Amino acid sequence: MLQSRFPLNFLNKFIPFISRNITLTDIYYFWFAPTLTYQIAYPRLVRRNWLRIFTLVARLFLTNVLILFLVAQVVSPNLKSLTQDLESGKHVFSVEIFVGYLLKLAIACTYIWLLVFYAYFHLFFNILAELLKFGDRVFYKDWWNSSNVSSYWRLWNLPVHYWLGKFDKETNICFFLSFSRKSDIL
Repeated sequence: MLQSRFPLNFLNKFIPFISRNITLTDIYYFWFAPTLTYQIAYPRLVRRNWLRIFTLVARLFLTNVLILFLVAQVVSPNLKSLTQDLESGKHVFSVEIFVGYLLKLAIACTYIWLLVFYAYFHLFFNILAELLKFGDRVFYKDWWNSSNVSSYWRLWNLPVHYWLGKFDKETNICFFLSFSRKSDIL
């Protein structure tokens, strides 16, 4: 039988902040839950709403069809026309031609961006949350009413915002603790 170099109470003595109730099931749940911040217990629902799951999946399918339609009917023909105009050399490339293509593509790309946001942050995250009975369903707030850039970045992606807040707070705490320990040594 192999003997460890460390006594059995090594973890209890030197790493007291590691939780003893983290199981493989908890880790798998964290990997698939629509969150980036690990917690011992997440808010959970009692049961799944299968009708809601079905409607969310149907809306996700329709949203993806609409995105593909915009790409196939607007973006792809405009890009193909632009490349043909540039390669043929018939037209002199000018700022007017470039701005015309840019405006044709800008509206479609804005719609595609909004549809991807809706599909990912609303539909996909809610499908995951419903399947896992995840209780916290606030993935974004009203970023479209933001009056400045800082409030926009706080509101449009709440899982990343919460993770950055926790990561920044823990990093600062470790940074200041390391300085206090160095001062104790000196």
